[in-house]
Amino acid sequence: MAEFCTKCAPIMFGDNTPPDIDINKIFDTLNVGEYMPVICEGCCLAAIGKFENNTLLLAVPKSDGDRISWIDENTFYTQKPNI
Repeated sequence: MAEFCTKCAPIMFGDNTPPDIDINKIFDTLNVGEYMPVICEGCCLAAIGKFENNTLLLAVPKSDGDRISWIDENTFYTQKPNI
């Protein structure tokens, strides 16, 4: 079954649909320096991480499709998903 993140679930199913991958809930469970691998079928989100100073970073594929980039929350939410 496909899973969708906090960003993509409302686009796919409407604003009242809870995400399968709740970015903030997962972030709250992490210790600094940890990340959790995920796969969002909408935007291809690959991981959620907690870094220095409790910074939330999200791993998304680079345009070459071969590697990932860690980006901040604001950048993630302003990028248009590929769905």
